[in-house]
Amino acid sequence: MTRTLFILPLLILLLFQDASFSCAAISLPRTGQTSCWDAAGAAVSCLGKGQDGESQAGAAWPAPRFVDNGDQTMSDKLTGLVWSKDANPAKAVKTWQQALTYLKTLNSQSQGYLGHNDWRLPNVAELRSLASAQQTSLATWLDSQGFANAQADSYWSSDSDALYPAHAWCVVMDSGYLDSHAKTGSGYLWPVRGKSETSAAAPLAKTGQTLCWDAAGAIVSCAGTGQDGESQTGVAWPAARFTDNGDRTVTDALTGLIWSGDANAMPARDPSFDRDYLPANAWESANDGEVSWQHALDYLTKLNNERYLGYNDWRLPNREELASMIDWQAGYPAIWLDLYGFTNVAADYYWSSSSDPLYTDAAWFVDMGSGYIDSYYKSDNHYVWPVRSKAGQSVDFAPPAAAVYGDGAIPLTASASSNLPVSFTLVSGPAVLANNLLTITGVGTVTVKASQPGSAGYFPAPDVTKTIAVAARQLTVAAGNAGRAYGDANPANPGFTASGLVGSDAVGSVIYSYAASATATAAVGSTHGIAVSNAVFASGSASNYSIIYLPGTLTILAPASYAVAGSVSGGAGVGGQIECSTPVIVGRTTTCTLTPDAGYRLVGASGCGAGQLSGAVYTTAAVTGDCTVLAQFAVIAPGDCDADGAVTAFELQNSIDMFLGLKPVQRCVDLDNSGGVDAGELQKVVVGFPGQ
Repeated sequence: MTRTLFILPLLILLLFQDASFSCAAISLPRTGQTSCWDAAGAAVSCLGKGQDGESQAGAAWPAPRFVDNGDQTMSDKLTGLVWSKDANPAKAVKTWQQALTYLKTLNSQSQGYLGHNDWRLPNVAELRSLASAQQTSLATWLDSQGFANAQADSYWSSDSDALYPAHAWCVVMDSGYLDSHAKTGSGYLWPVRGKSETSAAAPLAKTGQTLCWDAAGAIVSCAGTGQDGESQTGVAWPAARFTDNGDRTVTDALTGLIWSGDANAMPARDPSFDRDYLPANAWESANDGEVSWQHALDYLTKLNNERYLGYNDWRLPNREELASMIDWQAGYPAIWLDLYGFTNVAADYYWSSSSDPLYTDAAWFVDMGSGYIDSYYKSDNHYVWPVRSKAGQSVDFAPPAAAVYGDGAIPLTASASSNLPVSFTLVSGPAVLANNLLTITGVGTVTVKASQPGSAGYFPAPDVTKTIAVAARQLTVAAGNAGRAYGDANPANPGFTASGLVGSDAVGSVIYSYAASATATAAVGSTHGIAVSNAVFASGSASNYSIIYLPGTLTILAPASYAVAGSVSGGAGVGGQIECSTPVIVGRTTTCTLTPDAGYRLVGASGCGAGQLSGAVYTTAAVTGDCTVLAQFAVIAPGDCDADGAVTAFELQNSIDMFLGLKPVQRCVDLDNSGGVDAGELQKVVVGFPGQ
């Protein structure tokens, strides 16, 4: 059987299968290797060696990685898978088909196996995930982690070898190498359940295998087979897995790794570097790009010194990174990779940076012609494919924490540690964002996000979200000052001014109120407060302002003309005083206060039209010109203590009581103010009494 037997139909299938993949990404796990060895196998310091033990690229392993669930199962915290604690539940080797059938038997038990009925044969990625590139005996190490009965031999995966479909892939649990064996051969089985979800530290991707073959290599329906093509567990590949970055690098959206687009650049770029041609190797030719393991590491140093394709962090991929480039459906990975943007992918062995800890003078390689993974002497010659990881980055974004409505546009600035441009998004709040200028449009909380989506060399930066508290702007609304003539009504709209408005905002109206003293008859020249309140906006919103209201002043003005009341006297000027309010507005009344002298009483008043006397106040008629108010005063008769012009019997009796000393003496009877009432004074009272 030749290697090209199934290539064409498989590649045709692959061209159509990507359309069903959904967007996702995984973090490849570390290989577990922490030590370094030189080309001769001697242990060396990892510093500056470019080996897997130095870079330790990938997701770190949880500690502990394996957890005993107490029900004869073990959880792998790195991948999220659950394994049978017994690594050899069948207690015997089986053919590939027998292994698949045995899993069905376990699941068909009434209680399932260990309480579950969804056990399956692990796919090639799941089975390989148990390997550690630091351990010399995987079986012994796995038993030390809590498993039991791990066999240092071949374990079946649920994947067929797409190139030789009568074969299936096996992982050997002594060193961890991957090979395909005839399905009729023998191997151990190890049940697994669950799915490697993106929540795991290093979730596993799908293998890419979607077809199923029987033991003889014939394509069959996947339903009920228990093969990987049926279960297809793992994280789906992104719809566009490989992206040409336009700089002769290609990014794998599944893993985030960045590969040289040329998978064998040495022959064309650096032909003199290939000094390792071995004529004895029939598969080699001069200047073919195949070099020893140490020279492969040295070549990466050269590329970094020369900033190959603009970068200086290239490295030799570790074992897991190289293995991630295999599509287990393709059967011939090199051709598949060339279809997706790479060039010069050799269908042969590629060096990894991972040494074989059991044979430290050997290093791991991946065969891009079949998917075979094994180790070989470091002195042998294989191909070199540079890889680099996308770098992480962060965004520094510190807009002002507070602003005031009406402030000028805020220029948003941020910097990414990658020096790539940062973009801004208005998440919420009263603002407008354009051309990196944030314009506040109202009071409230504005939320802005700064983002850097990444590039060929950088992962997207975590978004940075900031809030800006926008306070109200102070607005002063002041009532206008006004004047009005004495006697007129107060102005309905004395006017106002609004200071501090933003843009096109405008106050349309306010409510005015006058001090209580601002009556129609308030004195000319007096001033009174004009209060203003309740601003109503014609445009804009009052909620954006903190409003201060200031009062205005109303001044009472003299009318255009006056009629002045003339001099006021009390008859011949005897008996009292007259005081009138002047000036008097033409056509209006005025008042005069009439005050009798001691011993006199007010009898009446007249003048300035038909006025009215009320008590001691005389109100004129409407004044139309100069006029005089006259008052009549009369002497108060002895004993007329209430000054009503007559001595009553009650007043006569009071006078007698004062004379007899029975009551306090009053001035109206004690005419000489002697402090007592004599017979003469009493006689005068009697004379004034009616009828006498």
